[in-house]
Amino acid sequence: MPITPLFQSGHPVRQDLEASGVRFVKFLGRGGFSEAWEVERDQARQCLKISNLPLDGERGLTAVELEALKIYTNPQIATHAFIVNYFGQRIVREHLATFWELGLRTLLDLLEEERTRENRNGLTWQQLVGDPNTRGGYLWSVAQATDDFNHLGHQHRDIKPANLFLFYGNQVKLGDLGLATRVGLSTHHSQHKVGTDGYRPPEAMKGQWNKTSDLFSFAATYIALRTGREPFGDEFSEQYERQQRGAPIIDGLEAFERAPLLQALAPRPGDRPQGGIMAFLRALQPGRGHPSTIALPFVKPADVQVIAVPVPPVNLLVEPVRFSTPETPGLPVIPPETLAMTGQALGCDQAIEELNSGSHPALRAGVMAVRQAEQQAAEREADLQAHQPKLSAAVCQKIADAVAKNPGGSVHPLLRLDPKADPDELLEYIQRVRNLHLANQFKQQTQAEFERGRKREIDKLVAL
Repeated sequence: MPITPLFQSGHPVRQDLEASGVRFVKFLGRGGFSEAWEVERDQARQCLKISNLPLDGERGLTAVELEALKIYTNPQIATHAFIVNYFGQRIVREHLATFWELGLRTLLDLLEEERTRENRNGLTWQQLVGDPNTRGGYLWSVAQATDDFNHLGHQHRDIKPANLFLFYGNQVKLGDLGLATRVGLSTHHSQHKVGTDGYRPPEAMKGQWNKTSDLFSFAATYIALRTGREPFGDEFSEQYERQQRGAPIIDGLEAFERAPLLQALAPRPGDRPQGGIMAFLRALQPGRGHPSTIALPFVKPADVQVIAVPVPPVNLLVEPVRFSTPETPGLPVIPPETLAMTGQALGCDQAIEELNSGSHPALRAGVMAVRQAEQQAAEREADLQAHQPKLSAAVCQKIADAVAKNPGGSVHPLLRLDPKADPDELLEYIQRVRNLHLANQFKQQTQAEFERGRKREIDKLVAL
C-alpha cells in the first residue's frame, strides 16, 4: 500500500523550506524517525530527511539524532569515501531537517529489483562478497566504512539494507548515521528502541552497545540480502526468541557461509569474532574458517582505495546458421556435416562483423553499461562546472591534482589552500571534484573492460 507523505505541498514545514530555496522533487519514503525527499538545493540534487515528530526533549529520538550528527565534525568521518556525505541541518518549526548526498537507491531497493527481474529470493554471494582480492562485492566498502567508524570509537547502531546506499559505479556507502553513539556507552534512550527489530543485537534491548554490535547488525543484513527474508523472522516474539538462542534463519545458504554467520550472530558479545567486519567478510569464502582472533589495523580514509565494479565480461554464443536439406526430387542430398560447417562459418563471419560494429545482441548490456558510465561522468562534469567557487585557477588545479592522487585523502590540507574561501563552499567543491574523478575512473574501467571482452570473443571466433 503506497505511503502518503507527511510533508505534502502546503505543510508549514515544507513551505518554510521552499521559501529558503529548497525545491521538493520526489518523495523517497518514510521510516520510523523521518521522511526522505529528493530535493534541489543550490542547484544540486540532495536527499532531505525531515523528522516525523518535532524535537521532543533531550531524551527523544530526534534529539538523539541531532546529537549524533556532531560526529561529522571529525574530518575522518566527514570526508570518508564510503560514508554518505552530510551537508548540514536546520530546525524548521521544531522539526529536524538534514541534507545528505543523494544515492541512486538502497541495497533494499536493489534486492527487490533483483527478486522481481531474476525470479530468485536474494542477491548472490558473488554480488555481495566475491573475490576478496578484487573486492568486487557490494559489501566490502560498507565493511571498510564500519570498521573505520568503529575504530574511531563509534557504533552505527542501525545497519540494515535500507541504510546502505548505492551510488554511481556500483559504489555502496554507509548512510543514516543519525543514531550513532560512542562505543561502550549505555543509553537511556532504550525505551525508544534505537535500531531496527531483527537487526538490533540482544544487548541493545538493555541499552548497551559494544564493539561487536555493528558486526551483529552487519551479519543480519547479509542474511537479509542473501535470502530475501528477515534474518530472525517477521514477528518480534520470534525475533527475540531466535536471537536469544543464536538461531538465525539461514536455510538455503552455503555451508561455508553458515559458520561465520552463526559466530557473528552469537547472543553474547564476547562469543562473536573480535577482528572486525572486514575479517568477517574474508571468512565468507569457500573453504575458509573464521579468523576470530585477527585484529585488523585501522585504515585511515587517506589509505582507502575506491574499487569500481567492472562491467561483466561479454559472454557470446554464436549460433550457426541453420540450413535445411532441399527436398526437390532428383537433387543429391547434402551431407549434414557439410551443412553444419557452412553454417558455422557464415555464423562466425556475421558475428565478427556485428561485434566490430557493436550491434551484436550479446553486447547490448555492455554497450548500455558504457553509455551509462559516460553519462554519469558527463553529469558530474556539468555539476562541477555549474558550481565553480570563487577560487583561483591555481587553487582549483591543486585540488584536482590532490584528488587524482588520493581520492579518499583528508581535506584539511586542501581547506588551507585559500583561507578566505567559505569552508562549507570549499568542502562541497572538493567533494564535486572527487565525484567527477571517481566517475571518470569508472568510465575508463568500464570502457576498457568492454573492449577487452569484445576482443576476446572476436579472437575466439577468428580461431574457429
